[in-house]
Amino acid sequence: MITRFIEYMDVGTIIGGTLDDVVPSRELAERIEERMPLVPVGKHSPDGVADRYRSLDGSGKFGFVSSVSQPFCCTCTRARLSVGGNIYT
Repeated sequence: MITRFIEYMDVGTIIGGTLDDVVPSRELAERIEERMPLVPVGKHSPDGVADRYRSLDGSGKFGFVSSVSQPFCCTCTRARLSVGGNIYT
């Protein structure tokens, strides 16, 4: 099992968030690394968006989706469903 962290993303600009609401993936990784060393393992597939890591001792796997600090929206082919039931590309 992999724990995936996705940066706060105001899909469709309906929430009204700002960049101040974003905790960058790199900061999350650094916080985890303070407790357990992480080893990069790359992306799961060529079209994957999560940067994947595993703990040095093998006790955990983590993925970081940096949709705000390292935007990839121009190449994204995935649709998003909002809590209000709207679909955004």
